[in-house]
Amino acid sequence: MRTPASIARHPIHPMLVALPIGLWILSFEKQRRCTAGM
Repeated sequence: MRTPASIARHPIHPMLVALPIGLWILSFEKQRRCTAGM
């Protein structure tokens, strides 16, 4: 896949999308634990 935004011929977009999605999912786990008093 050729894009202007790439690092070592790997597109940056998939890397930039995965991080916020993972953090968003982890925030629900953190909220659940804080609500449960852990």
